[in-house]
Amino acid sequence: MKGRASHTVKGLKQFKTVIFVHLLLDILSELKDLILLFQRDGLTLQMVSDGLQKMTLALVAMKTVPGQHLKQFLDEVGPFPGNNSGVELDRKQVDDDNLHKVKEKLINGFCDYVTTRFGMG
Repeated sequence: MKGRASHTVKGLKQFKTVIFVHLLLDILSELKDLILLFQRDGLTLQMVSDGLQKMTLALVAMKTVPGQHLKQFLDEVGPFPGNNSGVELDRKQVDDDNLHKVKEKLINGFCDYVTTRFGMG
């Protein structure tokens, strides 16, 4: 049990893990808004179409402009090497480049799925 806990702590001190969690928070926030829209009474096809388009545009914008959670985290951490809430993060120069690649792949995959699933486009 102690070994698992120390492994988890080590993972949470890695910049790439923490920044990925903040990216997911931004993506899930957009998805939450869409899910809440789908639960509304009197939902129309136009409302669904508008909601899907709004979510897709917000995700595409996140490729170049960080979402709310990611921006707040990046502002708090500051430039390289950085720390989060007083915890020194294990940050490598390549982590920022890898984030852009992962973000691109994740957002493109999500947008492609939504387009295919809902027949948009």
